[in-house]
Amino acid sequence: MALYKRAKIRGNAILVLREIITLRRSEAGSFRTWEPMAPKGPVQGTKRHRGLHFFLIGVRLVGLFAALLVSQLHKNPLALVDYLPSGWLISVGIVFYHLMAVVILSLIDKKALTSLVIIVDLFLGFGLTACYGEAYFLLAFALPLLSICGTFGLTAAVVYGVLGLIFYGVIYAKPLLDQAVENPLAGEILTLKLSISGVQAAISMLMCWLYSMALSEGKKTQAAVEESQKTSETLYHQLSEKTENVGLVLQELGDQESKVKTLSQQVGHLEHELQEAYRDVAKARMALSSREDRAEEEVSKISGEMVRGRELLQSQNIQLEAELSNKTKMLEGFQQLSGSLSLEETLLALVYHLQERIPSSVCVVFMKEDVQGVSYLYPEVADAVDTDFFRELAIPVGEQVVGYVAHNNESLLIGDRSLEVAGRTLDVLTNQGRSAIVLPLRDPADGQVLGVAYLGRAAAFAFERSDLELCKEFLDLAGFAVARCQEFRVRASGGLHDVVTGLHNGMYLSERMEEEVRRGRRYTYPVSLLLIDIDNFTPMVERLEQDVLDGILRQVAGLVLEAIRDTDVAARIEADDFGILLVHSDRESAIPIGERIRREVSEATFGTTGQPLRLTVSVGVAGVPHDASDAQRLREAAYGAIADARAKGGNRVSIFPR
Repeated sequence: MALYKRAKIRGNAILVLREIITLRRSEAGSFRTWEPMAPKGPVQGTKRHRGLHFFLIGVRLVGLFAALLVSQLHKNPLALVDYLPSGWLISVGIVFYHLMAVVILSLIDKKALTSLVIIVDLFLGFGLTACYGEAYFLLAFALPLLSICGTFGLTAAVVYGVLGLIFYGVIYAKPLLDQAVENPLAGEILTLKLSISGVQAAISMLMCWLYSMALSEGKKTQAAVEESQKTSETLYHQLSEKTENVGLVLQELGDQESKVKTLSQQVGHLEHELQEAYRDVAKARMALSSREDRAEEEVSKISGEMVRGRELLQSQNIQLEAELSNKTKMLEGFQQLSGSLSLEETLLALVYHLQERIPSSVCVVFMKEDVQGVSYLYPEVADAVDTDFFRELAIPVGEQVVGYVAHNNESLLIGDRSLEVAGRTLDVLTNQGRSAIVLPLRDPADGQVLGVAYLGRAAAFAFERSDLELCKEFLDLAGFAVARCQEFRVRASGGLHDVVTGLHNGMYLSERMEEEVRRGRRYTYPVSLLLIDIDNFTPMVERLEQDVLDGILRQVAGLVLEAIRDTDVAARIEADDFGILLVHSDRESAIPIGERIRREVSEATFGTTGQPLRLTVSVGVAGVPHDASDAQRLREAAYGAIADARAKGGNRVSIFPR
């Protein structure tokens, strides 16, 4: 009987245990319902490369727009002129091809199709580079490079980049260097072309490197997510095993229910163990919950790092695009500056591009000139409302803000009317705004100051420090073009002198007349031309020796130089014809100079001591704007005036007859 009672008590304990476990499982707040985490899987390839697709489309469209702009819609091919169709047809074809490539690559992601587009881009880009210049080098090198990197990996892109650089050096760079050796005057332009192509290749490799870095970071992030998934799955499997173990224990308890009935004296001990088991389960639940919380925190942290990394890459991409746009515009401006050897045209282009990049109410370029041992700054080109202020302006080097910049070779940013520098107060130019940027224009060869650029705005603090840096960068490039123009003028003037009289020849006079008339019309100052002809010089040629004739011409040239200013231009046009270009002098001011030359020639004695001669000259005078509006009409008016003087017997000064 005692044994039966014990078995009964033990059986009741087992039933109670089962009921407690069942009750605990049914309570939502007691046991957590464990479910396996849904496998998330790796990031799909199409999503991972979607940003590269958009980046390639942007590079393609920007490169196409820049190439069309630089080549001026294919109006001026470099080679194969007789075999190329019209420029608009080529432009339409190229635009159509790139639009089709954008659509195809956006809709279809296959290696075979991408390889075909890479090959077409390669051959089409290098062909257009050969025909229309290095503007297409970006399309010929960057697009295939980035496409290969995205399709076949970084190693294939590096191999292609090395082969492309070898091709660039052998096929493209070497012929340009050979041309530079054969034609030194074009060397700087060819070197610039090589620099542009090199910069494009470097930018292409940089973009490829940035993409590979982004891809590597994406792989690391993906590995971290997969590791988190594996950890969660491991925890789930461990929990499942524990649950199965509990089930086995319950099954064993059911199988041994009859045995437990005989162990009633151990019921109290089993109840105590059951409580301990409940405590252990609670601790396990708490530990598991803590692990879940930590896992969620890790996932959240990784997600935040991914977002910050993506934002950083986007910011760097925007910054690189802005820098590339600025460099492209700067190189385009430098190409226009380098397109002419005329100093006037180069300075006009400089002012135009400064106004385009940093619009200002006043934009003036001063050039440095030495007059009788003193250096002055003269405004060569001015874009301002009050151009009369700059017409007669001459600033000694070291004085005012412009002279200070030229003397100290440093840039200044004036916020409101004046600036304290080294104990000096430097004011903006009178009535030319409240804020200004003043920068030196340097010769890149030796760093010497060639001139000064002055930009002014009416409002105070209207310029930023970034505007100053942008101007400095552009003026560093402009210094190459301006120095080249000045060197060309010096070398050209050395070959444009008359060997007999030492005066300038007719070619130099024509060039200066074109330049001064154009500048005079811009700044509204007069220019006059005097033509001088020795009366009855042809009979002297027939009866006098050449040495005597040369002496007569040199003596007349000396009288001409004594009668004019240092800023005027005297030249021997041909034979006994002389010309004088008077700058800042109208026709009425030029007539007394012509009379003085006529009088001194008529009073002088020429020839030799044993054969003295007396000469007279006829002088024709014409001026802008009185008699002409351009250099050609001024020349024709002066010849008409001297013809009138000859018709009236010579030894007189005549103005253009109307």
